[in-house]
Amino acid sequence: MKQPLLPLLAFLALASAAFSTSAHSGEAPAAPDVLGMRVYTQELTLVFATPEDAAKATLTASPVFDGKKWAFSARWDDNNANHEHMHAAMAKHGLKGTFYLNQTGAADAKGVFQFGADFARKLSADGFSIGSHAQTHPLLTTQTANEIFYEVLANRIERERQTSHPINTFAFPFGNYSAVMNPNMQAVITQVFVRSGLHNTPYAGFVQHNPGLKPFEISTTFQVEPGDREVKADDFDKKMDAVLHNKNSRTCTASISACMSGNPERPGTISMAYSRSTRTGPTSGIAT
Repeated sequence: MKQPLLPLLAFLALASAAFSTSAHSGEAPAAPDVLGMRVYTQELTLVFATPEDAAKATLTASPVFDGKKWAFSARWDDNNANHEHMHAAMAKHGLKGTFYLNQTGAADAKGVFQFGADFARKLSADGFSIGSHAQTHPLLTTQTANEIFYEVLANRIERERQTSHPINTFAFPFGNYSAVMNPNMQAVITQVFVRSGLHNTPYAGFVQHNPGLKPFEISTTFQVEPGDREVKADDFDKKMDAVLHNKNSRTCTASISACMSGNPERPGTISMAYSRSTRTGPTSGIAT
């Protein structure tokens, strides 16, 4: 009985994404709100000490809050019971992050579904977020367009329903979004990505080298890996320096994410990543 709802929800997501894009792109006025969707406006009032101060004031957008140059977070993929331990460890050190999840798992002997709603809600608490990682973690470039659309949008719908939080970021399974033998595949995946209402991915290459995207249509982050399963401090420092000291880096994004697949129970994994990225926070301009 649930399956017929997917096309309707997919249509609503597409309509919502189209309305949002047209309303903020600056290229054309917003499309008519034919579905009667709720639109919110917000008015901010700034109070200055004197009229002279108000007359001199200018308003500019800052990519990171509090005047920092960079935002730093962490990313974890897949359905993994260790995510709850990592969530606690990150919260202890003041670091936020995103957990990219697949679909709810099978029921155990007690009839409790693994990695389900409770799991997702725990991971999205305390300022953390949930991202989409496809329903079954397939190699997307081997799927048909309809299969890709299902994998991406069904995962977003399921996890949004469980957490009541919007999901707007997607991590490609296996980091794969293009195929050498099928150049059209990236265009197909890009269309699915946009039509599913997503507007962020941790894969900067997908954003930087994609003719199917408008400038700044999709936001991204630089991924810095401390090491896959085994943390290598020196390598992590070199990768951080490569981003921070590249004068062209911030033309793409002002976000850095520690992309880690290590066992979160290993002592020092998150402590090392956090301390090395923020130990000179006030001078280097990194915010967590």
